[in-house]
Amino acid sequence: MTTPLPSKSTCIAQMAPGVAALNVLANTGNLCPLLNELGITVPCPAPVIPDQAWYLIDRKVLCELMCCCADSPNTILKEGVLQNAYQSCVADTVAAARDTVKVGRYVPEVNHDMTLTPPKAILHSDGRPAVWGDNAHWKHSATTGLAKKYAEERAAAAAAGRARNPLVRRPDIIAVKNPNKPVSQDNIDRIYEMKFANDRAQPNQLEDYVKIAGNDKKVVRIDEEDCNCDDGKRKKQLVPAAAQRLADIKDRGYQHAAKVVPIAAGAAGAVVTGGASLSLPAAFGRVLGAAGL
Repeated sequence: MTTPLPSKSTCIAQMAPGVAALNVLANTGNLCPLLNELGITVPCPAPVIPDQAWYLIDRKVLCELMCCCADSPNTILKEGVLQNAYQSCVADTVAAARDTVKVGRYVPEVNHDMTLTPPKAILHSDGRPAVWGDNAHWKHSATTGLAKKYAEERAAAAAAGRARNPLVRRPDIIAVKNPNKPVSQDNIDRIYEMKFANDRAQPNQLEDYVKIAGNDKKVVRIDEEDCNCDDGKRKKQLVPAAAQRLADIKDRGYQHAAKVVPIAAGAAGAVVTGGASLSLPAAFGRVLGAAGL
């Protein structure tokens, strides 16, 4: 009998370039006209996109990813059985978008140390999120480290006959205010918890996310049913439109492209990418190459 093999979703290659393109368009002041075409009203030119517009953008982008991943999820092998992994499809797509230009509004699945007040993102020294099992994860707590705290909590829970308290929480998607700064409470614009069909929230999950964000208005739950994935009349999608808009600007030789609006420290005319800068053609070219445009 042949063992089934896990696979990655086609959504990663299909949608990641558009998510990356959206970030480049936003960072360079070129997103505004596209938003108005899609019904998100923003006065142009708009070097700074209003918060309410970002909320609408976020929901549209994440719903588009959710619908794609609902139809074509990752698959994983668990106890010899192939299972659908819907949220990992979204996380992998967002991670692939970030890898394209090394910057982005959306950060997937950042572990947070809930033993600290406020909870703190578990990061490498360069600001990258640390995955489960990294030394940065286990040694993050300033004194005893999470490994010891895990052991203590496990013993206490067993003695009391209760479930273990979560010492680490990992929100599905964090939208940051400044893509050039690491995830921290003061840089969190919103936390998005995405629930696919038949996916239930864990006990106190959203309450813990409020602790991470510092404000209950910054925590938003998106359910698959809210995204109208089965609606054949859904409006034009933002993610593929962003990739095409980037291609159109390139085809015009950038002469109609707005000047780059640096998000943090960086020279005008460059897209800041966390320690390095890309010229406008280089930033566009990297995204378009990933999109095959």
